[in-house]
Amino acid sequence: MAGNTSELKNYLLCTTNLQEKEWDRIKGSLTVKVYKKGEIIHQQGDPLNKVLFINSGLARSHLMDSEGREFTWSIHFNDKESKIENLFIIDFASFIRSSPSQIHFEAVEDTEVVEIKKEDLKLWYQESLYWANVGRILAESAYCFTRDRSFSLLSKTATERYKLLMDETPSFLNRGSQYHIASYLGVTPQSLSRIRKELGVTKCE
Repeated sequence: MAGNTSELKNYLLCTTNLQEKEWDRIKGSLTVKVYKKGEIIHQQGDPLNKVLFINSGLARSHLMDSEGREFTWSIHFNDKESKIENLFIIDFASFIRSSPSQIHFEAVEDTEVVEIKKEDLKLWYQESLYWANVGRILAESAYCFTRDRSFSLLSKTATERYKLLMDETPSFLNRGSQYHIASYLGVTPQSLSRIRKELGVTKCE
């Protein structure tokens, strides 16, 4: 074990009633890594065989459509606004199937993560009901996020999606670039500027 794993421990203590014996079971298998701004965390096309917990910084997951256009799927950060889907970097389909990931992950800021390997997590699931429950919570959260994100893209306007970001994740609007925010909303940077103008929002970067 190297680096800071206290953020992960504190998260588990607050949300899943972590017991010290369960932490002792896994702490030696954790690895802390730092990715510099712009560095690739995981390459699209490679199987994703790990789960990453965000200690600090800002990362994003994105993909390319058939015409080569980039689309930001999610953002990953650790602050008071974070939900479980922000805190963990994972492509569950690739993780479960050991198939090539369709998602590309990169650091938007210098980003520190705690890495959990797939083979370790599977062993914890087998050995401990607690960790099996943690896996269930992660899977349920991933499903709910995918459902809500898909419904938002299908049924809400770009302006409605921007208002939702203002309500739920204002720190991304302050920290993300106009390009990243626009690709998350599914619009061009020019359309994002128009939306901000209509809403009377001053650009913050």
